[in-house]
Amino acid sequence: MGSEYMETSIVIPAFNEAENIGQLLITLNKLRDEVEILVVNDGSNDRTAELVASAGIKVLNLPENNGKSYAMLQGLNN
Repeated sequence: MGSEYMETSIVIPAFNEAENIGQLLITLNKLRDEVEILVVNDGSNDRTAELVASAGIKVLNLPENNGKSYAMLQGLNN
């Protein structure tokens, strides 16, 4: 991606999704060169953020769970 401007962004709010996010990360990795991807870790207390980061996808960690709408707003403002 580098400094290139991406026209399309995918913002995904996630709360305690470590058990479910694996297949999504595989799919997202296929899109990384075409779109900007951000997973907003909404205060998860499992390995969600660690799994996202280890897949090479940008993650925004929120300190506590504030709900999907708040997570989406934070992601869009990031």
